[in-house]
Amino acid sequence: MNKSFLFVIMMVAASFTGCIDGSDDSDDLVEPVGEVNVPGNALVLTKAASQDDCPSGGITLDVGVDEDGDGKLNSTEKFNTSTICNGADGIDGADGSSCSAFDNGNGTYTVSCEDGTSFTVSDGQQGPVGEKGEAGEDVTRSNSTLLTRIDDPDPSLNCVAGGRVISYGLDNGDGDGISANGNLEFGEIDTSTTLCSTMSFGLFRDINLGSGSSSPTLFTVLDDERAIFSADNGESGTELWVLRPESGSVAIVKDINIGSDGSNPYGFTEMNGELYFRANDGEHGDELWKTDGTEEGTTMIKDLNNNSDYSSGNPYGFTEFNDELYFVAYDGETGWKLWKTNGTEEGTVIVRDNIYSGAYFSVIGDYLYFDGSEITYGNELWKTDGTEEGTTMVKNIRDGSGGSNPRDFTEMNGELYFSADDGESGREIWKTDGTSIGTILVADINEDDGSNPYGFTEMNGELYFNANDGEHGYEMWKTDGTGAELVKDINDGEDNSYFSSFTEMNGELYFRADDGEHGMEIWKTNGTEEGTSMVVDLNPGSASSTALDQAVVHTDGYGVERLYFVGDGGSFGSELYVTDGTAAGTVLVKDFSYGSSSGVSTFTCDAFCGPLTMLSFGKYLIFSATDGYFGTELYYNNVVETSVFYS
Repeated sequence: MNKSFLFVIMMVAASFTGCIDGSDDSDDLVEPVGEVNVPGNALVLTKAASQDDCPSGGITLDVGVDEDGDGKLNSTEKFNTSTICNGADGIDGADGSSCSAFDNGNGTYTVSCEDGTSFTVSDGQQGPVGEKGEAGEDVTRSNSTLLTRIDDPDPSLNCVAGGRVISYGLDNGDGDGISANGNLEFGEIDTSTTLCSTMSFGLFRDINLGSGSSSPTLFTVLDDERAIFSADNGESGTELWVLRPESGSVAIVKDINIGSDGSNPYGFTEMNGELYFRANDGEHGDELWKTDGTEEGTTMIKDLNNNSDYSSGNPYGFTEFNDELYFVAYDGETGWKLWKTNGTEEGTVIVRDNIYSGAYFSVIGDYLYFDGSEITYGNELWKTDGTEEGTTMVKNIRDGSGGSNPRDFTEMNGELYFSADDGESGREIWKTDGTSIGTILVADINEDDGSNPYGFTEMNGELYFNANDGEHGYEMWKTDGTGAELVKDINDGEDNSYFSSFTEMNGELYFRADDGEHGMEIWKTNGTEEGTSMVVDLNPGSASSTALDQAVVHTDGYGVERLYFVGDGGSFGSELYVTDGTAAGTVLVKDFSYGSSSGVSTFTCDAFCGPLTMLSFGKYLIFSATDGYFGTELYYNNVVETSVFYS
């Protein structure tokens, strides 16, 4: 086997990561730079082929090593010279006869030709096809042609942030390849270079200077340039802060509760370029606020419960519908009601006075669905178009005043799926098209006592959820709306797998579950039993890694999605991991707090507090972590597109 080996030009990438001091702005990150024309570099030089060698044109390709570094190849530096010629042009086809068409005025045309022939056609009828010209000669490929191919790196190389494998070789048919076919098969590869992206880590700001913790949480995108979060600088208490990742700017938005107590902002929800939330200014209790990210643009919308000083409306469950924000609040007189706001005090009103609203909302089509109650029917499924008269009960699922208590609202295929208890089947999965007759039980999974389904997540037109059929414990089920089926009994028998923390990536659903042998670990499914498997036993043995705490899908520098999550591998405490869906491709990103101490927060809260401690924002992964020196502070991870090279 005679091959010409090419060595790939190595580039040196430099990336710099700096800690940002107490100012609001930071220096821009330094981009990687490269070096070229170093003695010993491989060169591939092309020039036009001679007319004698290639009558139809072509190129001559010289391959060698530039020993003297002058950017040229002399006769002693060349390994190989190949000539690639263009194929000759084919012969033009013969011209057809000249013809003319006459409109007969009745939808037909008479076509007369110079050769004396004539015919009649109707509208839309295709005329005769002219003769095809002679085919051109096939291009002749050489088995000495140099080819290139690009592949994803093997997981064993630990390209955590992604990368590319660039391979070179001759189109000579080696290793079961096909000679001179224009494709570089694996057997024809002479040399490969793996380009791994690298990660640049940095501290955005030590907000609470020194060893104190600012504990940044509730990261929420406000627009393309800014993210809002809550943090405590040690002086103002927990307040509203703004981050501009590209510039590194970090600043407090407003000290809403002046002094050290903090306003404890909560429930961040973006609508029309503004962020809505609840906060306590120390005078009005927990009430409804909004911000545009500036101090002057941060205001209380309305004192919902103004019966006395420090009385709170405690708004929660913020949901956008028809350019208005809907929520539940307490006015101190009539109880917990469904409210809406357009962002003004006068436009913040109760939707319907005699309906007590619950905690679940979902927008489908022209209606906002919610769980509501009145004295007669108990807690049932309601809908509203935003008007008092358009706020009606969808169906009294459970007769009498007990209420079916619908919850876990999830939209799929234009219908609302939820769990409810009709008083006969126990708590099971239901769906509605918005009408009473179209509100039906999907499946009675546990005929004896209710399956108590929860954790509804839609993927590829099917709804996945946790349920107990009375035989297999709490396991993964799915439905397309016409019944339900067990995906897999992960923990065999009556024991529970208690899967949770769903995150979709690349057409598969990632979750954590306990199979009874490995503890709570990271799993994935494509919706089939054979396609449901544990990704990796992150904390080997029966101990749990509690993997998928704070899971976020983030795109690397090459546009490849990967799942970042907080897990405990048993040696490092709770730290930041990343996975491509394989065991080999699941690795520790960084041990922020060296040793067994946890470096990345696993902060949790109820369903209404919003995003937590990790956010994918453009090319940045933003999260809260501690390195053991600064307390829990604001960090970033940035993927650098070109970096480390492996031959």
